[in-house]
Amino acid sequence: MKLTLTRPTLAQKAQALAFRQEFFDCGETVINGSELLDQTGSYEEWLAAVTANASPETVSPDWVVTDTFFALDEAGRVVGIIDYRHTLNGFLKDLGHCGYSVRPTERGKGYATEMLRLLLEHARSMGAAELRLSVERGNAPSIGTILRNGGRYVRSFLFAGEEADSYAITLREGTTMTNQALVDLAFTMLERSYVPYSHFPVGAALLCADGTVFTGCNVENAAFGSTICAERTALVKAVSEGHRDDFIRLAVVGNSADYCWPCGACRQMLYEFAPNLTLLVARKDREFVELPLSELLPHGFGPKSLD
Repeated sequence: MKLTLTRPTLAQKAQALAFRQEFFDCGETVINGSELLDQTGSYEEWLAAVTANASPETVSPDWVVTDTFFALDEAGRVVGIIDYRHTLNGFLKDLGHCGYSVRPTERGKGYATEMLRLLLEHARSMGAAELRLSVERGNAPSIGTILRNGGRYVRSFLFAGEEADSYAITLREGTTMTNQALVDLAFTMLERSYVPYSHFPVGAALLCADGTVFTGCNVENAAFGSTICAERTALVKAVSEGHRDDFIRLAVVGNSADYCWPCGACRQMLYEFAPNLTLLVARKDREFVELPLSELLPHGFGPKSLD
């Protein structure tokens, strides 16, 4: 079996509409991973939306950067659709990075397993450390697809009144620490903060590809300009121990009711070593958002800017 993942084009309109209609003819009104192809009447409108959402510069304000692919068989026929959401916002925290569907007449051939395998390669090439997926408890074929690609059970939750399970697939060795565990570790650093002037403690935890974690807290100084933030403390500790380009995720936490966003200086320092870094930014109730550093520092200035 040979499948190819391709981004949608206008030339695929007829195929895409036939693909969608097959679901409807089978009584299926939801096409998972289709980025609302099942709800958008105009193919051109849908194509414009998925194209825009693939770029940080044009993504919809209420969504996240998402790559959408048709899966083509060896004859070039659309047999499936799958998406990759680069980050998880509050809505997607349970749903995960990926959704997928195989057209009804092509199921049972192993296409879903191969589609997910190809998507994992794409996510890995983008620097992702882990991919989260969710599935309804009774969807045995999809659970099998996830398990065959190395998925491990994480937790259960209710979605639309139905029981569902969340799975994680590790994309890089040494990255088995969950996002929540990294956030929790960062919270342990709050009590170590030295903040006699601002009284605003911040904790950080930086995960490397080999599984090593470097923690940090903010350390203030009477000469205010000499203060160092928690993010930079963790980063400098890591660099001083020989790490350079293997940073995966950074959790930043505080005691504020608002999310503890890194300051401009920290964003620039992080960009120097990890422009593809994923940030987990939390507030005091331990709720957090996940987003790429590039969203906080678009068009960043780094080493390549000097070439």
